[in-house]
Amino acid sequence: MRTVLVTGPGGGGRTTAAAAAALAAARQGRRVLLLSCDRGPGPDAVLGRTLPADGGAGGPWTPPVEAAPGMWAARVATDGHFRAVARDLQDRGASLFDLLGAAPLDADELTEVPGAEPLAVLAALRAAHADGRWDLVVADMPPVHETVRLLALPEQLRRYLRRLLPPERQAARALRPMLAQLAGVPMPAARLYETAERWQRELAAVQAVFESAATTVRLVAEPLPAAVETLRAARAGLALQGCRVDALILNRLLPDDSADPWLAGLAAEQRLAGKALREDVTADAVPVCELPHLGRSPRGTEDLTELALRAAARGGADEYGAGAAAAVRGTAPLGAGETPAGAAPDAAAGCGDGPADAARTPDGAGVPDAGTGGGGGAAAPVGGRGAGGAATQGTCDDAAAPVGGRSVPGTGASGGAGWGTGADGSTDAGAPAGVGLDAGTGASSGAAPGSGRSAPAGYDPRSGAGHGAPAGRTGSSGAGLLLGLGAAGPAGERRPDPWCVEDRLKDDGMLVWRLPLPGAERDALGLVRRGDELVVAVGSFRRVLPLPSALRRCSVAGAGLQDGALCVRFIPDPDLWPRTS
Repeated sequence: MRTVLVTGPGGGGRTTAAAAAALAAARQGRRVLLLSCDRGPGPDAVLGRTLPADGGAGGPWTPPVEAAPGMWAARVATDGHFRAVARDLQDRGASLFDLLGAAPLDADELTEVPGAEPLAVLAALRAAHADGRWDLVVADMPPVHETVRLLALPEQLRRYLRRLLPPERQAARALRPMLAQLAGVPMPAARLYETAERWQRELAAVQAVFESAATTVRLVAEPLPAAVETLRAARAGLALQGCRVDALILNRLLPDDSADPWLAGLAAEQRLAGKALREDVTADAVPVCELPHLGRSPRGTEDLTELALRAAARGGADEYGAGAAAAVRGTAPLGAGETPAGAAPDAAAGCGDGPADAARTPDGAGVPDAGTGGGGGAAAPVGGRGAGGAATQGTCDDAAAPVGGRSVPGTGASGGAGWGTGADGSTDAGAPAGVGLDAGTGASSGAAPGSGRSAPAGYDPRSGAGHGAPAGRTGSSGAGLLLGLGAAGPAGERRPDPWCVEDRLKDDGMLVWRLPLPGAERDALGLVRRGDELVVAVGSFRRVLPLPSALRRCSVAGAGLQDGALCVRFIPDPDLWPRTS
């Protein structure tokens, strides 16, 4: 099943873009579910249909309503999901409530609490995939910063459950009857432990959805100055969580030739912001689509159709234009590899772009993957400062510099900024807890033409393809990017991990772990090593990454941001590294 998570800055038109993409895919013969996280009247207005406000039977979503032939729409039912979960917890913890002398809450007393919505969204996405009726799920997600944290939630909660209820502790279940007799009070029922195990399974299932090669993120924004900084930080956060961005949609674009000075000024501001957004994403080969302003708020499928047709006209006669216009009118024929409604979808095919031939299908490779999640522990700021706070400059090819009390050729680490761990997991003597980030480190692995940056994962220097861009194009504009949901990997497969380890032992005596973080700023990065894990912070986003096996036997020598990737340098620990005879 193909999944597209549509998000962006608040008020940027996420619901409209998601509905237009879902409608176009439905008119190409797909069975599409538009799942909205918006609890207000916005989805009703855009679709021209009233969606139920409650899940009824306590499910995580409302009953799907057919908004157009082949397209159903549903809303995340946060309140119903919270009530169902709360009742289940009370039933499973009845013996514990009796032990504490607490009276359980009646069903009428259960009221949704803050923080319930992210869990309901996760449950709804999992339920949509388990339902099996859909070829495509288009999720109208919350604003982008909330979405990044939501995508991190499954891995984060699973980590907490493993720490609080480790698997080895489950062996104590057999001892509970004896302990209850010795203590003279009933011990918590087995159902509580079973609940934790069930949560682990459910969180693992939704994490697998986010990590699937068939899941991508689509950014929607009105090009304004505030959106530039918001999306720059959000793209780094999405990359940290391993999410793949398949396109950027610039929404509500005003005409450039208005005689009204007031409108002309707003259009000029949009052009400047749009240029900055394009420069940010085209370096990573993320396609760009332009949606014009209709002069009114879109309402109903007719307005969604007109919006997509204007986008096709604005895009010009590119490789998407004719097929996109035919698709939104509902007249595009199914091409090779396309799947009619009711048939099993081709897992490798994207949804849209008119006839699905090789020349018109976006490549869809993307921003990095490694799962989702975040973790605990504070990360020290690493804005290019060593232990003493002085700014440092250097690359991996610099002369030898002290690293955690040792001198290692070619590390480029600043004195005191580097640090390492010994065999017992403790830091070197005198080394700070955080990693110093210098001005440049690591090596580029091939640059995209004209970008001045190293190529992202999946980039083909011969064709210019990769990261959702069609062959020979980067950052193209056209309705196909809105209507066609881009090619994706096989459903059910985990995306390949682009966070590669570069072997420089022979030349520089080190290993370099390269973590692509497009949009990241050096002063907003933080690194902390804890045992066999590396805590990486990008602004307000954080993730705990398990180290590859080879790097667990190394000490961290420093780190640097270069070409949109964080390069962390490791040197072998003599006490742990295998010795050759």
